[in-house]
Amino acid sequence: MVLGAPLTAVGIASTALGWAQIRALEAGTIISSLLKDSASAVHTYRYQLRLQKCWDLNMKAIVDLWSANDSFYSKNIKAMVKYLYGAARDTKRCQVLISGLDLTGLAAKNSDIIKLTEICIVSTKFF
Repeated sequence: MVLGAPLTAVGIASTALGWAQIRALEAGTIISSLLKDSASAVHTYRYQLRLQKCWDLNMKAIVDLWSANDSFYSKNIKAMVKYLYGAARDTKRCQVLISGLDLTGLAAKNSDIIKLTEICIVSTKFF
């Protein structure tokens, strides 16, 4: 293993934000697939409604993550943190909606998004 310079707080925030964006896109892909599959008679209407609400929340989280990214590069850290909290909040709401539905893949992506936004928020305190 080649050791490089340690990441700065800015580097950690940038990396965590980038991975949160990727995980949010992956979660959206999973939800989209589940929504297509849920059209079958196997799943209840309530299941479909939960997934649709999760989809809406995921789209809001994606917008917030991209807005956080824009704020990061324009050095508006206060706005960045606000958007990160929004993305985490919406992702947590999706987690609540899918609890008990045995959607471990989606739950794992959501958990990653929440943790990555928290890492990003904490690292901004060291800018």
